[in-house]
This record gives sequence, structure tokens and C-alpha cells, in this order.
Amino acid sequence: MPGRWGQIILARITVLALCLSALILPTTIYASEHLDRGTYGEALQWYFKAAEAGNAQAQFLLGLKYETGTDVGRDLAEAANWYEKAAKQGNMEAQFKLATLLERGQGRAADLAAAAQWYERAARNGFAPAQYNLGIILLNTASTDDERIGGLVWLIKARDRGVAPATKFIARIESLWPAELMAAAEQRAAGVGAPDVDRAR
Repeated sequence: MPGRWGQIILARITVLALCLSALILPTTIYASEHLDRGTYGEALQWYFKAAEAGNAQAQFLLGLKYETGTDVGRDLAEAANWYEKAAKQGNMEAQFKLATLLERGQGRAADLAAAAQWYERAARNGFAPAQYNLGIILLNTASTDDERIGGLVWLIKARDRGVAPATKFIARIESLWPAELMAAAEQRAAGVGAPDVDRAR
């Protein structure tokens, strides 16, 4: 049992947590209301408050603003920082955006391995653009047939979610690859035979 001071500290932590959770929803609502009224400066302040309180969607939106230079000065390093905060909380769009910055060396030093990891996190959650980009990276770095199949599996998953470039890329591969490799990739993507990438860990 905690002593008197332990109980006081615990009570204060509980109150603080409740205050933070109560802050997050209203701040995003206020931000949206200001955007609807066209008062962008005030909306930005509310986004900052929500983001600093830990709201992943607000963090992602701030990253987007810094990446595009909307309502703030364009700052890709700051964009990467906000994307990373949201990405660590599981925001798939932020994971994808952070990966693209890392892949291109924008706002952070280029890091293809880290980009692939963030793409994979979003891809495993079903984010089709991340599945496509991950597939391309894996195909470009593959040195074995199994690695090539792994890359193609992600392209198939992206194709099945309607990513048009994936369909075109797969059509090109079909004209170059042996039929058995194509069949193995289709089977793995469908979860037949070889372990499915979504289940492998």
C-alpha cells in the first residue's frame, strides 16, 4: 500500500491524465471549427495544443503542414519530427509519410532500411501505398528468388487494393519472370502454401 505521499502523487497523476485526455478531443474539434470559419491561425494553435497533448492525428496534420508549407514555413525536418511522433502511435499515414522522407533523404539523412521498416509497419496494417512502395524497395534490393517473391507479394497486395501502378508493374514482371515464381507469389499473397507475409514475424 502506498503511503500518504504516494497516494497524493498517484491522485495527481490520475487527475493529470484525465485532464490530458479531456484536452485532446476538444482541441481537435476547436481546430476543425476554426478551419471551417477560415481562421487558420487559431486552428493552427489548436492543432499544436492537441499534438503536444499526444493526439496522433493532430501530429500527422502538423507534419503535413510543415511538409507542404501550409500555414507555416516549409520545414521538412520539423515535418519528419511530427510524422515520427504520430507514426510511433500507429498512425499509418504518418508511417508512410515518414518513410517517404527517409527514402528521399528529406528532413532526415537518407536511410532506405529505416524507410522500409516504416513502410512495412503501415503495409502490415493494410495501407496500400505503403505496400506498393515496400514491394518496390524489396524488389530493387532482392538477391534471391525468395526475396523477389517477398517483394512481389506486397505489390500483389497493393494491386488487390486498387493501386494502379502495382498492376502495371506486375504486368511487366510477368513478361520477365518464370511462371513458377509468379505462381508462388500469388499463392503466398493469398495465404496458400508458403507463409503469408501478414502472418510472418
